Amino acid sequence: MRWAGILLVTLAAVFFVTTAIQRGWIGPELQLTAATLGGLAMVGAADLLRTRSRPWSGSLGVGGVVVLGACAVASHTWLDLTSPLGALALVVVASAIGWAAAVRLGQEPVAVATGLSALGWPGLFGVLGDVDLVAAAGWLAAVVVVSTALGALRQWWRMRLGLSWLAAAGFTIFVLVQISDDVAVDHPIGFVVAAIVAISLWVGPATQRWRADASTSRALDARAVAAVPLWAWLTVGAMAELESNLSIGLLGIALALVSMGAAAGLTIMRRLSPVLALSHLLGAAAAVALSLAVLFDGPVLMVALAAHAAVSIVLALRFRDPATAVLAAMTGAVAGLMTAVGIAEAIDRQELAIGDAVAQLAVIAATAVAAWYAHRTSRREVAQILFWPAWLGAMAWLAAVVEVSTDLASVLALTWMAAAVIAVAVARHLPAIRAAGFATGALALAIVAVDAVAVIEAGDYLIASLFQAVTLVGAATGVWLAGRAVGRTAGTIAFVATWATGLVWVASILTPGPQPLAAISVAWAVLAVGAIVAGLMAGLATVRTVGLVTLGVVLVKLLTVDLAGVDVLWRAGLFLVIGAGLMWLAWALPKLADRPANGAATTGKQTPNENEKQPNEIGLPGYPDGDF
Repeated sequence: MRWAGILLVTLAAVFFVTTAIQRGWIGPELQLTAATLGGLAMVGAADLLRTRSRPWSGSLGVGGVVVLGACAVASHTWLDLTSPLGALALVVVASAIGWAAAVRLGQEPVAVATGLSALGWPGLFGVLGDVDLVAAAGWLAAVVVVSTALGALRQWWRMRLGLSWLAAAGFTIFVLVQISDDVAVDHPIGFVVAAIVAISLWVGPATQRWRADASTSRALDARAVAAVPLWAWLTVGAMAELESNLSIGLLGIALALVSMGAAAGLTIMRRLSPVLALSHLLGAAAAVALSLAVLFDGPVLMVALAAHAAVSIVLALRFRDPATAVLAAMTGAVAGLMTAVGIAEAIDRQELAIGDAVAQLAVIAATAVAAWYAHRTSRREVAQILFWPAWLGAMAWLAAVVEVSTDLASVLALTWMAAAVIAVAVARHLPAIRAAGFATGALALAIVAVDAVAVIEAGDYLIASLFQAVTLVGAATGVWLAGRAVGRTAGTIAFVATWATGLVWVASILTPGPQPLAAISVAWAVLAVGAIVAGLMAGLATVRTVGLVTLGVVLVKLLTVDLAGVDVLWRAGLFLVIGAGLMWLAWALPKLADRPANGAATTGKQTPNENEKQPNEIGLPGYPDGDF
C-alpha cells in the first residue's frame, strides 16, 4: 500500500509537470527547481519520520534520492541547462545528499537507490559518454570507494557488493565504448582509477563483520573476490589497447602474480583471512589459465587448468559451494581430457616429449592433491571421485613413459606391480586405494602371463624374463601385505593369481631348453611338493591346497601331453623322478601332519593338546588349519 501510494503520487507529479511543460505554463528553470525541491522534500520527510515510522522513512528516502538524481541528469539531457560536466557535478551533489541521508536514516535501501541513481542516470542518458575520461573514471571510482566505505561503516554488504561491481562493470563498458568510438583511453588517470577500483573490490569483504549464520553471504562475497584479477586484466588490457597475444598473455600473468603476492603478504601479516586469500588465489589461477591459453596451446595450459581446478575444489569444499564445485569440475574435465589425449597419442606414436610428460604428471599430481584434501576434510565421496582419475592417469602415464623408453611389456608390469604393492601397503583403512592396488596388481600379473606366453611362442630367452621375475617377487610381497593388512580372502586371491602366473613364467624359462615338456613337469612338481610341505608346516591351508592342485595338474600333464610329446628315455626318467617324489611325499605327509601346532619337533613328551585331532578340508588329520 505504501509503495503503491508513493508510485501514484510520483506518476501524478510526472503527468502534471509534463502537461505544464507541454502547455508552456512553466519554463525549464522552474521545472528543474520544482522537481529538485520535491526530491529534497521527500528526503526531509524521510528524516522527520525516521523515529516514528521506519518503513515510511525508507520509502520516502528512496523516492527522494531517485528524483534528485534524475533532476541532475535532466539539467543537461532534457532541459539543456548545463553542460555534461555540470550535470555530472550535480549528480555528485545529489549522491552526496542521498548517501548522507542513508547514513542518518540507517537505511540500506536508500544507499542502494542513491548508488543506482549515481550510476544509472548518467550511464543511461549519455552523460558519462559526453565527459572526458578523467571525469567519468574519477566518478566511477568514487562510487566504488564510497560504497566500500559505507559497507565497512554500516556493514551493508549487499550495497557494497552490488554497487562496487556495478561501478566496476560500468568503467569497463565505458572504456570499451570509448575505444569503439576511436577515443584514446590510455590516460594515466585511467590506470590509477583501475587500481583504486581493484583494491576496493579486494579489501571490501575483509572489512565485513559476518554473523554466525551468514555463510551464504560470505561465500557470495568470496566468489566475487575471485573475479577481481580477471576484471583488472580485461580493463587494463583494453585501456592499454593491447593487440598481440604475447602482450595480452604477459599482462594477465603479471596481474595474477601481483595479486597472489599481495594476498600471500597480507595473509602472512594476518591482514587477510585465509578464506579470502584462497578466493583471490582462485581468481589469480583463472587469470593465469586464460593468459596461458592466449600464449600457448600445449602442456603449460594443462598445468594451469589443473591448478585452477585444484584451487576451485579446495574453495568448493571449504564453502560447500555448488557453483564453485561445478567450475572446478568443468576446468578439471578439460585438463583431464587434454592429458588423456596427450598420453594416448604418446603411446600410439611411441614418442613423448619431456615437457609433455612433466605437464601430464603435474595434472595428475594436482588431482591427487585435491583428492587428499577432500579426504582430510571428511568428504570421502569427493575424495574417491578424484582418486580414481588420478590413479588411472598415473598408470596410463607410466605406460606412456615405459612404451617410449622400451618395448618390453614386462617393464611396465614391474612398474605397475610396484605401484600396486605400495597402494596395498599404505591403504589398510582406505578401500578405494586398496582396490586400485589389487586391480593394478592383477593387470601386472596378466601382462607377465601374456609376456611369458610370448616367450614360449618365440622359443628363446628374453631379457623380459628378468623383469618378470622381479614382478613376481613384488607380487609375493603384495600377497604377504594383503594377508596381513586386508584379510584372508584378499590374501588367498592374490596368492592364487601370483602362483598361477609364476607357473606360466617357469614354463617360459624352460621352454627354450632341451626336452622342455619334461623340464616343466619336474619344475612344477617340485614347486607343488614345496607348497604342500610349506603349507603343512606353517598351517596355511591355502598354500597346501594350491600345491595339491598343482600336483594334480602335473599328473594330468604326464598322462596326456608328456606321454606323447617327450622322448622315451626322458619320459622314463621323468616318470621315475616324479614317481619317487610322490612316494616320498606319501611317506612324509603323515609325519608332517602329526607335528605339533607350534611347529616344534616331537620329543616323546605329550603336549597338552597332542591327542586332539582337528579335521581340515583336505582330509589330513591332526593339524589345525591356520588363517592365511
